[in-house]
Amino acid sequence: MKLLGCLNVEGLNVNGKVVKPVLKERFKSFNAMFDEIHKTQSLWVVNDKQLQSELRVSISAIVIPA
Repeated sequence: MKLLGCLNVEGLNVNGKVVKPVLKERFKSFNAMFDEIHKTQSLWVVNDKQLQSELRVSISAIVIPA
C-alpha cells in the first residue's frame, strides 16, 4: 500500500459505521511509512536553486490536491 492509500476511505465503513480496528491499522501504517520516507528524503540535498524551485512547485502540485 502506498502512503496516500492509507488515507483512502474505501473499506473503512461497514453498514454505515467506521471499523475502528481498520482505521487504527491504517493510521499506524501511514505513520510508519511517513517516518520511513521522511528519514530517507530529509537527507536529500539539491544545490541548484532553479531545480529546488521546480521541485517545490512539482511536489506541491502532487501533495496539496491529495
